[in-house]
Amino acid sequence: MPTVNFLTCGENAGSGRTTTWEYDPSGDVWTERSSFEAGTRSEAVGFSLDNRGFVLTGKSGTYQYDDMWEFFPGDELNEND
Repeated sequence: MPTVNFLTCGENAGSGRTTTWEYDPSGDVWTERSSFEAGTRSEAVGFSLDNRGFVLTGKSGTYQYDDMWEFFPGDELNEND
């Protein structure tokens, strides 16, 4: 299975982002995925492992997060889960 990377969250001109992108370096292709479910945050730690993405900690305004989220790129966001 090819290696992919993920990019999510952050800020743009002070506005938080939840957009998640998957990058396939073998084809130099970016694909937009489901948004990050936990809301906007910046200064988070993230990594990929076995084609899944993980986001830990971060902040939103003055609120400091101490959580961890696992992202399954093939799953679509379900508001009821």
